[in-house]
Amino acid sequence: TWGLRVDLNKYYSTGSSVTVTGKDTVTYSYDNPVQVGDTRYVCTSSCSGSLTFGSPGSDTVAATYKKQYSLTMSVNPAGTGGTLPYTGTDWYDSGKDVAISATAVSGYTFSSWTGSGTVSYTGPSRTANIKMDSPISQTANFGVVENAHCSTTSSHTTGDDTTTGNHRHYLSSLNIWERKIARQN
Repeated sequence: TWGLRVDLNKYYSTGSSVTVTGKDTVTYSYDNPVQVGDTRYVCTSSCSGSLTFGSPGSDTVAATYKKQYSLTMSVNPAGTGGTLPYTGTDWYDSGKDVAISATAVSGYTFSSWTGSGTVSYTGPSRTANIKMDSPISQTANFGVVENAHCSTTSSHTTGDDTTTGNHRHYLSSLNIWERKIARQN
């Protein structure tokens, strides 16, 4: 149901006419925007104005609306990254191509998109294009960066000979051990 306001009186119509009596000039305005679920209609022309009647009779005013669909962006788990367009819900004209991208915060890595809607995207690419032919939800999924492990297979020995200094250092697998060797007589 679409609304039309004539001289501050609100009328609801789905295409029927509105009759105004006893007026030579009226002002009008259509509801804008009109939202129906995840779809909305935005008035683009003849959305408001005034109408003057020269003599008793009728006149027609028709407004033009364009259709828009919602795009809802989210991150899973929350706080692990960001999206473009930004997280939340925004509106795009029907048929518009929208580029989406995801960026991880430190300690996380992007893993995939999960999408729902006619031309949404589900897959591993960090960037993608979607077409707004229906309401769309896109979720950027992130995972924890696994710590890199570093090791060495070599050993290094330093220090004095056991017969003169009794002291040696061993380096192995990034751990340092210091051992005192007693000299025996």
